[in-house]
Amino acid sequence: MALVKARPRARSGAPVALALVLAAGAAGCGSKPTRGARDGVLRVALDEYRLVPQRVSARAGPVTFSTSNRGVLAHNLRLVKQGRRWGGVGTHKPGRAGRVTLRLEPGNYRMLCSVGQHEELGMFGSLAVR
Repeated sequence: MALVKARPRARSGAPVALALVLAAGAAGCGSKPTRGARDGVLRVALDEYRLVPQRVSARAGPVTFSTSNRGVLAHNLRLVKQGRRWGGVGTHKPGRAGRVTLRLEPGNYRMLCSVGQHEELGMFGSLAVR
C-alpha cells in the first residue's frame, strides 16, 4: 500500500481581498474632509455623476455658489432642505459656468443635480450651514 502525502489545499485569496476592499471603503466613508466657503463663495465642479467637493460648509446668510461644468453632459446644482427646494444654479452645458447667491438658514442641505437620473447615479453632496 502506497502512502500518499497530503498536500495543503491552496486557499483562495478572494475572501481576504474582499475583506480588505470593504474595510478600505468603510474607512473612507464619512472621513472625507468638508470644504468651507471662502469669502462667502462655494466653488463646486460638476462632472459626470459627481460634485467636487461633495461635502461643504458655510455660514448662515448669503452664500454664493459658483459652479463649473467639467463634464460632457449638461448639469445643474440644486439645494434641498427637509424636502423643500432652496434654489440653485441653472442647467449649463459642458465648459460653462454658473453663479447664484442664496440666503441660507442654518441646517443641513442636500446638493444635487436634477438633470435626468444624475442624482441617482451619484451626483449629490451635503452642505452644512451653521
